Amino acid sequence: MKKLLLFLLIISFVILACLEPEHDNPYDPQNPDKAYLRGITYKHNLTAFPGALIKLIRNDEIIKEVESDNNGWYEIDEIDPGIYAILAEAGYYTPVQIFPESLPADSYDTLDILFPEIFFDFENESAGIIEPHGFNVIWGNWIVISDPAQPGAHSVPNVYNGTTLMSSELAIALFNEPVKDFWFEIKLKILDSSDEDWETGVVLRYQDEHNFYLLLIAADKIALFKIINNNWHLLAENTSINFSKDNWYSLGADFRGGHINVSLNQSSVFDVQDDSFLDGAIGLWLRNLELPNITSVNFDDIAIRALFISN
Repeated sequence: MKKLLLFLLIISFVILACLEPEHDNPYDPQNPDKAYLRGITYKHNLTAFPGALIKLIRNDEIIKEVESDNNGWYEIDEIDPGIYAILAEAGYYTPVQIFPESLPADSYDTLDILFPEIFFDFENESAGIIEPHGFNVIWGNWIVISDPAQPGAHSVPNVYNGTTLMSSELAIALFNEPVKDFWFEIKLKILDSSDEDWETGVVLRYQDEHNFYLLLIAADKIALFKIINNNWHLLAENTSINFSKDNWYSLGADFRGGHINVSLNQSSVFDVQDDSFLDGAIGLWLRNLELPNITSVNFDDIAIRALFISN
């Protein structure tokens, strides 16, 4: 009887061993050999990006997450083999999603992550902030305020407001990370409190206070200038477009080498070829030509996307 029970027990172990797979498939999550993922995170200008959050996702569940170090380096070890989605998030930058990412057993993969686009809607900034994240005030009065009106035209409620000082100098708030080739779009509204000789727009490829491109709108025109050693040179102008107060407008431009395409409300206005400045910072500006009159403008939904042009 004991021999029979021992025989049956051995047979049971053999059957169970046959039923239990060896988990040697390289994508079997129970494979004992794990995967490893590493890489460097980069900003839009190809500098290392510390503090980016890298999430490893499977079946809509966050399996692991890590933060890039001061050199932009991240690594995730002991990953169960499988197919994953990678979600990278960092402050005002548009999140980056990579799918599918194959991580088989016993693999050591390198995945560098680039954040090409930054977007400012100022919703994470407190009202009253003078220099929101990434911005540096060069001249003028700048402050984050609430503008809940016209929610279909811009993200509400917060905007970045600029108001001229008692001077004809350009009031400038500069996004202080330079880019080379890029696309940008901003929304702006001239407030009713502005006097009639208002001007506003965007500074582009800013070198210093005396050298940059200037995209200008006024009541009766849109124009592009280059300022070299504080001398203004008109590159293009369209006087068939009228701008009014208390309306939101979308200004955009595409800079690729010396080629510049300017758009208004997603429609091209003019093309320009000029290579005086091939990189530099982007900023917001306004002024009033008649003193002591003032100009006040709300800016919102600022998108800057780096373009990488192959030679």
